[in-house]
Amino acid sequence: ERMSDLLSAEVDALIQKARDDAEHLRQNAEEEAQRSRALEDEFDAPEKRQRKYQIKDPDRVLVRLKVEHTGFTTLNNQRFGAQFVGQVANPSDILLFHKRRQAESAKASKAGGASRKKRGATGLDVPVEPE
Repeated sequence: ERMSDLLSAEVDALIQKARDDAEHLRQNAEEEAQRSRALEDEFDAPEKRQRKYQIKDPDRVLVRLKVEHTGFTTLNNQRFGAQFVGQVANPSDILLFHKRRQAESAKASKAGGASRKKRGATGLDVPVEPE
């Protein structure tokens, strides 16, 4: 319950941020389109031009929240997303759960350390003065 409330608040914040960013981008795009139309009017008749693409529902945004759940149980994605139907374009896959892999991260850090030692031994990491 508490985890669900925390994630819901985070998703709400992401939705609002995405909408604000989208509105800012739409305003900039409209300004650029007006400038472009003014230049095109010099060369082509306005009747010849038509819009190629149109946004169907600009208020529905894509939201994906990656949640590391080591030691916690996961939530049902569809049940969680049901509260955001109509607000987001992907209500059934808002949350992406993953677990931290300790064994692989330990191997990667050892391998990275070994390759650093090899490079250091060859002297490739030391700057050389030109002669």
